[in-house]
Amino acid sequence: MKYLSLPYINDKSEIISRNIKKLVKQYYPKINLRVAFKSPAQLGDHFPFKDKVIDPNKQSNVVYHVKCMDCDDDYIGKTTQILNERIHEHATNKDSLIYQHMQSEKHRIDFANIKILDRASSDLKLQYKEMLYIRKLNPSLNRQMNSELFSFVIRNAKKDSDITRDIQKYLKPKNAINNKK
Repeated sequence: MKYLSLPYINDKSEIISRNIKKLVKQYYPKINLRVAFKSPAQLGDHFPFKDKVIDPNKQSNVVYHVKCMDCDDDYIGKTTQILNERIHEHATNKDSLIYQHMQSEKHRIDFANIKILDRASSDLKLQYKEMLYIRKLNPSLNRQMNSELFSFVIRNAKKDSDITRDIQKYLKPKNAINNKK
């Protein structure tokens, strides 16, 4: 079964749909075509300009980097909520690794200078980006280094290379190319 999506404008759209189905049936009898209609424009299309949030602490869907002011320890995290809210959780939640570091070491975390490393449109993309930054920067307060998702996605990646082992086995070594000349 094959699907086709067409914009719905008026009853003419249904006539066009029937004609397309007849043509497909005539020339490709084994294909069962289903037509779905969608709105040609959405409300958001009429308002293309969204106000940009300039203050980093009021942004959401970000990967962030926090550092300790008293030692070299640091933490990389991601949040879909407003960054200020997530940081407040780190400062007050006993399960937070940042909170635990503050309490056990009596250190101060530099919440005033949080660096936003990246942004994403979905939580899954944020997870991937967070994992990549953790892998690249190796923050001392993170425990996600051995998570199942991390292991699954990054299991073949070399720390010193952007090319995974899987891809490297298909690339020819430079010496092999030079020897053929």
